[in-house]
Amino acid sequence: MTSQLSQELRRMRDLSGKSLKELERHTHTSDSSLSRYFSGRLLPPWPVVAALCKVVRRDPREVLPMWEAARNRASGKTGRSDLPRDVADFTGREAELAELAELLETPSPAITVIDGMAGVGKTALAVHAAHRLAAQYPDGQLYIDLHGYTPGHDPLEPGTALRMMLTALGLPSSAIPQTLEERAGLWRAELTARRAIVVLDNAADEAQVRTLLPGRTSSLFLVTSRRRLAGLDGVPPLSLDLPPDSEARELFTRIAGAARCSAEPEAVSEVLARCGYLPLAVRLAATRLRHRPTWRVADLAEQLGEQQAGLGGTFELSLTQFSPAQRRVFRLLGLIRAGDFDAYAAAAVAGCPLAEVRDLLEELVDAHLLQQPRAGRYQFHDLLRQHARQTVPAEDRPESLTRMYDYYLHCAMTAANVLGIVGRAGEPGLRVPAYTPDLSTPAGVTGWFDAELGGLAELIRSAGEEGRDAHAWQLARALTRHFFIRTNNREWVTIGQLGLAAARRAGDTEAAAGLLGGLGYAYAELGQHTEARQHAEAALALATEDVARADLYCLLGALLARLGQFGPAEAKFREGLRLHRSMSAREPRTVWCEISLGRLLTTTGAWDEARAILQMALQSTREHRDPFAETMCLNALGELYLALGLLAEARHQFGSALTLSRTVSHRTEEPVAVNGLANVARRTGSAAEAIDLHEQAMELVHLCGSERRKATIMNDYAESCLAAGRPEEAVVVHREALDLSRRRNDQYEEARSLVRLGSATGDQPLADEGTRLFTLLGVPAG
Repeated sequence: MTSQLSQELRRMRDLSGKSLKELERHTHTSDSSLSRYFSGRLLPPWPVVAALCKVVRRDPREVLPMWEAARNRASGKTGRSDLPRDVADFTGREAELAELAELLETPSPAITVIDGMAGVGKTALAVHAAHRLAAQYPDGQLYIDLHGYTPGHDPLEPGTALRMMLTALGLPSSAIPQTLEERAGLWRAELTARRAIVVLDNAADEAQVRTLLPGRTSSLFLVTSRRRLAGLDGVPPLSLDLPPDSEARELFTRIAGAARCSAEPEAVSEVLARCGYLPLAVRLAATRLRHRPTWRVADLAEQLGEQQAGLGGTFELSLTQFSPAQRRVFRLLGLIRAGDFDAYAAAAVAGCPLAEVRDLLEELVDAHLLQQPRAGRYQFHDLLRQHARQTVPAEDRPESLTRMYDYYLHCAMTAANVLGIVGRAGEPGLRVPAYTPDLSTPAGVTGWFDAELGGLAELIRSAGEEGRDAHAWQLARALTRHFFIRTNNREWVTIGQLGLAAARRAGDTEAAAGLLGGLGYAYAELGQHTEARQHAEAALALATEDVARADLYCLLGALLARLGQFGPAEAKFREGLRLHRSMSAREPRTVWCEISLGRLLTTTGAWDEARAILQMALQSTREHRDPFAETMCLNALGELYLALGLLAEARHQFGSALTLSRTVSHRTEEPVAVNGLANVARRTGSAAEAIDLHEQAMELVHLCGSERRKATIMNDYAESCLAAGRPEEAVVVHREALDLSRRRNDQYEEARSLVRLGSATGDQPLADEGTRLFTLLGVPAG
């Protein structure tokens, strides 16, 4: 959004004199969305802007030019197309295309479900229609395979689908909320200001699709499924039957050549019959004939007869244009259970040179045996994947699967080492793949993780089904650091549970302990403290290695600290630190425990010890070249210096943390740094600057998908409102912080809210309640 529009929106907010919660009621928009609009990170729908104008009694027409200019810029940035390549020889279906075109005349949103049997051409029709209509939808054309009927692949969870589509709209993964409801709300909000085409391909049922459909939008949604989704109220179906003989014949003729077909009409009829009139089979057979200029149509019919009848025979005939070695690679690609894949994964499973595999992948796309959903990524049609998997020679299967799982595990472990040390290394014997993507930088690592995340759970599940539990738990464990940095906590729980089940089947108690600990952290980030503590304590009961037990004591300390149990938390941190320091060599992960203890000591007022511990930790993070831990340590030092009143030092630490967090995409620490700078600004008399920084911090907290620090920032924000002479807004924000801290059982921030509310409203009993809570916690009033 342009700074001019966001500044105007903030001015209207200030003129209204209302809190975010009050404006939420007037605009029918969540307070988190309003925060994004005011900070300039998201373009608001026009109805929201008009509602704000109404609140301050302003003519919306004065603001419309600014909003339209911002919208045009946003459309220019996000008008991407993820559509698969259109079929050049698409034939027939004119009645269906006309029916889809009529959707443009219906009230928004325009949605239809294209249903029909496998191979009948549902995806081809949806993609062809989307390409034809693309010019009328300038804000983008999105495509996602929901894997409703993909062999060996579970249907895509709605939450995962929403994450993928929000990413396609240009939102960073850190901007995507954790819960299904929040993701669906953000998806609808993003679409209100856009005119786009969205193709939801291969849907399993109504439940999978329902949360993916929009509210008010000018966009067009095309859904395909093998089932009639009659449970989607108000969504018209478009059922595809087999094409009539005339259309099937036209398709075959356009591909194979008119002269040959007109000379042998009976043979064409025989070929069509052997293909069952399915467009997929007809296309493959005709493509095969086109590449055999010496064949007659009757020769093709004979070949199909010699192969087994039906689709399998058609697929096999299409593969005869390739060498035996290439056909072998095609079959092995069917073993990849990660949805779509790149050339590196293909080279690993095939055991072939990367350049050869890249050439073959493109040839398979040209022969309609593979699809290319986006540049550099490949996927099968469901029927072709099933055929490829079923025809892998038995003697090739074990070795190819080993190469595939070794490849993904090696990439995950290499990436984890770039992000920082995470628990046990892989088992001896893991082979290094001949070819891997560039995973030497944080940017390369996060790019790989974001591209592969949609298929990693299925890959781990398939490893377990193949009896490769060691690969399954190691892969889940290696992904822990990715989740810690990227905050995909729902996906973390899913993958952690799969890994835990595999570790238990393998009888590896240390692996199970590590995965239980990771799940404990994921549940803590989601605010599910009971589950978090249960998993952490179960992990501690299993762990026997000192380094694992040290990590788990630190995790328990963090959980107790979040619940305001500072004395027990300190004991856990110190026990973890004792174990870490008892080892012969200083563990890189020791600093995580030191930083956590240092932050706790800052809260409890033990500032001298906190300073010594944090300075030692900062030196270690730099020695071990761990920028993520360094960011945390810089923020912890900033908080300490702020408590000591050393404002220049605090500003320096927070500024350094902000720069580093943005460099390495540490989304969970970035808002801490921004909020710290806001507190420094308030303490140095710049209340207006502080408020602006607090708003940025609030937006960043929302974007990183974690509410853990939200109450802290809200209480700090309210203090800056008081300093700026906005006591009414301060009271409202403190009350919101109080509600949130009680929901999350955050007693420290609850005490802060009570004391500040009592002071701001003159309610002494309320302030006394907060003071008593601080006393119970054993910490000075914050």
